[in-house]
Amino acid sequence: MFKKYLIKNIFIYSPIMTEFSLFIPSQLKLFAGELNSAVWNWAAAESRKFFEDSDWQELVFIKLRNILVHAGRNVPYWRRIFREIGFNPQKFKNFEDFQKLPVITRKKLKKIPIEELIAKNISKKYFIQAATSGSTAEPLKFFQDGKIILLRRLFLFYELNYPNFRDGPFLLIGLQTIRHLNGLGYQVGGHKLEDDNWRIKIFYPNIRSFRPRYILSTPSYLKRFIFFCQRDGFTVDRLAGVFCYGEHFGEEERRSVEAFLGCPAYAVYGSQECSLIASQCAKYNYHVAPWMNYVEIIDDNDKPVSRGVLGRIVITSLMNETMPFIRYQLGDLGRLSSGKCLCGNSSPIIEIEGRIVGNIEFSDGTAFPLYPILQYLADHYSSEIKQFQIEQMSKFRLIFRYIPMYTGQSLDFERVMTEYLNSIVRNRMDIKMEVIDYIFPNQNGKTPIFIKR
Repeated sequence: MFKKYLIKNIFIYSPIMTEFSLFIPSQLKLFAGELNSAVWNWAAAESRKFFEDSDWQELVFIKLRNILVHAGRNVPYWRRIFREIGFNPQKFKNFEDFQKLPVITRKKLKKIPIEELIAKNISKKYFIQAATSGSTAEPLKFFQDGKIILLRRLFLFYELNYPNFRDGPFLLIGLQTIRHLNGLGYQVGGHKLEDDNWRIKIFYPNIRSFRPRYILSTPSYLKRFIFFCQRDGFTVDRLAGVFCYGEHFGEEERRSVEAFLGCPAYAVYGSQECSLIASQCAKYNYHVAPWMNYVEIIDDNDKPVSRGVLGRIVITSLMNETMPFIRYQLGDLGRLSSGKCLCGNSSPIIEIEGRIVGNIEFSDGTAFPLYPILQYLADHYSSEIKQFQIEQMSKFRLIFRYIPMYTGQSLDFERVMTEYLNSIVRNRMDIKMEVIDYIFPNQNGKTPIFIKR
């Protein structure tokens, strides 16, 4: 069918279309961007009507082969790995061949020189340095592909329109590190919610003036926003929906948000390293974005599990050519569903165990979100810390546990980190630093970043 063929090629060649738009005269860039967006939005909408599971499989296979060929030619680390195991991406025939490749973790990546992980044929102007701590609390610096930021802007149709969101106005609380959302609407730093004076005199009046239809935030910031709205007696009128990024958004939490704000609430599942992985539809199912990533669920022996079976989520980015993430273990647990969604979207459904972060809560009723602390550690200590964990023993005591990358660095790091944490808690808590050899996972097999007693 010609329409299917056309849609598949739009998905396959969208990065090239986006890259081409960067080189055209500036007076044509706006037109090119709007044309790109219109073409892609059409393809995304039509794929819901015509695509079956086999069509998505074919699309993923083509894009997977392309990224493997690129990595084998241009990325020293993957070229060496392919040679060592006798894997020829040019002769890549099926997904079983792909499973011969090793699963890679943050711990492994941190031991590999960054020069061996980046493509030698990509212009440095496309390299965007980023950092993450994520589900496993192992800080990692890496490079995003600049083209992905532009593509995610186009893919907002998928992220926001699948749950039937329309044009704004949008209120964004936090999310400054999610670059493709910058400039989308009225955006404020999530930590500013704790400032009573700013909230009452500036934030609430701006909301009344801006009259947002949708709120985009993290679950932690959203929880604090609702807490202060309730405490301050403030209500947001005419909201049509809420969309959450960055953390697991549980059923109980969703119902609480919907009950207070009076509108449906949905979420995106993704990571800094691999960008968009899945997005919730109007039926609250997470649909995988097959043109962005190839998703596998594996067992403890790195073998694929059947649909419906819980396992470790492993991602291969089909878009990041600057620093390819191939069979990359996120640290999350999930399962691919064998059922079909009533929303009509035929892309695979993934059920996620999730990643829960939260807030440090103080005895005076205020709180501080974990995300700025995680970003601080990722930005400044990704090469000094193997792993860390924060435990709030009470509203008066905080423990910071960490595994140093090297011996002999503990005293200086502890001094700087204690000063940083004290600047946050402002003498409201006793802070204790602990050097440890191992952080034990919880009963769900995940290593929590934050524990609250």
